[in-house]
Amino acid sequence: MNLTMEKIFKWLGVLVLLAGITRIGMTPSALVWGTDSTPELLFGFAACILMAASSIGLFLVQRETGAIGFISAMLLVFFNAVTACMVWSLLASGQTGEDLMQDMGANAFIMFTKIMIMIGMFIGTPAFTIATFRAKVFPRWIVYLLLLSMVLPILPGMEKWGALFWGLSYVGMGFVMVTDGYAKQRSHSGGSSAEMMR
Repeated sequence: MNLTMEKIFKWLGVLVLLAGITRIGMTPSALVWGTDSTPELLFGFAACILMAASSIGLFLVQRETGAIGFISAMLLVFFNAVTACMVWSLLASGQTGEDLMQDMGANAFIMFTKIMIMIGMFIGTPAFTIATFRAKVFPRWIVYLLLLSMVLPILPGMEKWGALFWGLSYVGMGFVMVTDGYAKQRSHSGGSSAEMMR
């Protein structure tokens, strides 16, 4: 049972790692081809799918975060899933995010979608960062990367760099999960991850 759960955590770690790599791809794509270019949107779409699928794994390895950890993980799943749908619509229609913003007032569904994305972005990600900080399961530098990913996009001229640090934080978490390099060893906190699942 222990071995099986450890393998599951490692495979979830691979998923988190891939999510981070694809998210990182958005920054060079935006710098070379521009914001909302097809390459950037393709990386963004893939990243959203992988992040939605792997968010539950991030909660499972730090279950001591309790309700805030679970709620933030579910918000990340929802946020990434909805964002993936929006990015797909941009790819299919050839629109840009700016075009979509202009349509917001004319289309109630688009407005609702944007509101849901904002909730996930401005509540889900900060809550997950707080939960990760409190759990002390992942190394502190991962928390700092998460903070940078939230701060940089609101700074003038730094909008394209948030995805890089967001992706790096996932690469870091995925690497830790795959290599078992947790900051707080499970054996020191009542057993291994697998044992805590019982």
